[in-house]
Amino acid sequence: MYLVRTIQKNEDASWVDKLGVELDYFIPLPCIPQKQFDRVIIIHNNRAIELALDRIEKVNQPDLVGSNSSIKINSRVKIFFKKDVFRVGKSRIKGFTGIRYAKKWEEIAH
Repeated sequence: MYLVRTIQKNEDASWVDKLGVELDYFIPLPCIPQKQFDRVIIIHNNRAIELALDRIEKVNQPDLVGSNSSIKINSRVKIFFKKDVFRVGKSRIKGFTGIRYAKKWEEIAH
């Protein structure tokens, strides 16, 4: 199962490219995921990046997010990734923000 998270279009691509490469980079979520998942798909612009889940840390704290670290959200969890990028493809979905779940890569990207 995949957790799918969309990153805003105006984020710097170099920040997104560090996910799965630099181990201290994480995605904070303002909610606790309701389904089990072992992979994450990050969507940024038309690009979809598949990453393997390393761990989820439950927190309840404000976190700065994004490439400019200028937006604060109240994080409920932090998602960390293994040091791998499994594949990069083109996103099939547009106009979606937030979190969703998918069973197959092909539902989200090609």
